[in-house]
Amino acid sequence: MNTRLILFALIIFFSSPVFAQSPDDVGRFFYELSKKDPFEQSDIPDVIDRNEIYLNPEFQKGTVSFAGRSFDLMYRVNILDNQIEVKQNQDSDINYLNMVSGIKLTDSKNSESYSFLPVDGMQVVSVLHQSDQVRLAKTYEANLIIPTREINGYTASNQPRFNRLKDKYVIIYGTKVIEVNKWKRMTDEFSNPQIINYLKKVKPKFKTEAEMMAFATFLDTI
Repeated sequence: MNTRLILFALIIFFSSPVFAQSPDDVGRFFYELSKKDPFEQSDIPDVIDRNEIYLNPEFQKGTVSFAGRSFDLMYRVNILDNQIEVKQNQDSDINYLNMVSGIKLTDSKNSESYSFLPVDGMQVVSVLHQSDQVRLAKTYEANLIIPTREINGYTASNQPRFNRLKDKYVIIYGTKVIEVNKWKRMTDEFSNPQIINYLKKVKPKFKTEAEMMAFATFLDTI
């Protein structure tokens, strides 16, 4: 075997997922971030379509990153219970991970990423823009509405239902957390004249992500 062939074989070996991502490393990663019961499942009434509680009902391939480590795994995001369901391959068991600050998911197909920020009660967020002083985040929220018993003791007639709340956009500017709203209300959130003049001149409706991205990009120039 010549030198070039040996070198090629070594490159393939050291770059392979088996070498770069050992089961022990993944196991320790799961242990550090898993809930107390790593296989604790969501207690959802049968009348609720389980697919509704996920941002991505089908497990997708991607990268799960935390504390300087990254692992190629399959994941889906449960926005009702604020947890990540991950597994190493299609046939492996599911682990249920806590949403701790700093964890990040990146889809291998379209590079869409989700992060988890301890800001303003946010849990599941998609970071649309990020720089040293500006972050534009889209937050996903949901709850489960359970009928309460009436005063006479009989159970209410309506069924439990899943309620996907309206997605909220938030700008984190320095230490300030600002919910994206109508431009007139946004002028009350800033003291910088340049920012206020921008809002009054452009008068963005903030109905599209493109408008929000343009504003976040402008804030980077201040």
